[in-house]
Amino acid sequence: MKWTLDSLERALRKALASSSKLKLGELPPNLAADVTWGSSPAKIRVDGHKVGIRPAVIHELLHVVLDEDLKPFDAQIQEVIIEALEKTIDARVSNSKRRIRWWRTSIQTKTTK
Repeated sequence: MKWTLDSLERALRKALASSSKLKLGELPPNLAADVTWGSSPAKIRVDGHKVGIRPAVIHELLHVVLDEDLKPFDAQIQEVIIEALEKTIDARVSNSKRRIRWWRTSIQTKTTK
């Protein structure tokens, strides 16, 4: 698949809106956020005292959405790619009141379930 910013953000939104789970809370000192995925719904954990919640959620969802696309790269290069895309997508979200509202509402909904 050829990714554009639009298609990538749509895929991230779909992943968040699906049966994924999001938990806010304290994580070990070496972690700010993490995600597990596979046969079950994605489970994202974020320590909001260490990182911004929205950028962390975007970062972790990028791992899920781009899993197959990133397989040719080792873990270190995957993180470089994910971090660059996270900044780009988060900047795009930050420049739109509508997008900010969608992400805020969706994250709040996931954390209050």
